[in-house]
Amino acid sequence: MAELQNKLQYLTQFIQTSISSKVLVNKITSYQDAATLQADGEERGNDGLVVAQWRYHGVISIEEFPHRKLDPKVLFALVMCWLTEHDANRDIYELGDPEVEVEVLDHEKADVLIELDFMEPIEMLPDPEGLVLYFGERYTVATVPVDVAEEFEVDNGTGH
Repeated sequence: MAELQNKLQYLTQFIQTSISSKVLVNKITSYQDAATLQADGEERGNDGLVVAQWRYHGVISIEEFPHRKLDPKVLFALVMCWLTEHDANRDIYELGDPEVEVEVLDHEKADVLIELDFMEPIEMLPDPEGLVLYFGERYTVATVPVDVAEEFEVDNGTGH
């Protein structure tokens, strides 16, 4: 089974891919420096469930960002567009806006830190070989597939 990436990893990868022609990939890193777990228990269908919500503080570090060659607003637009498209529930979880810290190194380069919080479900699927034992049943941590209705019918109960 492929390793699941978290939102911080996806956002970091998106930034790396988007600005790789201007910034060396090995100059962009990310890490978590704090996290909390909140019990959940929501059933997701397909025998899957959410056991917890994982809230964490992420940091994206870009060393030697070439602020003269690449307008920093491009970087900030990338972050905000990704969040809008891939993390739409930020207001529901009261995650707040990203914070940015810039340390100018010289006329051409600056180190940039982008700090932001994320909230993600920890989902599980039944699996006899799974590592997680929960109420006597084994589970694997995995994204629960969601069935989406492609058609539906509405009956207003009038017989017409």
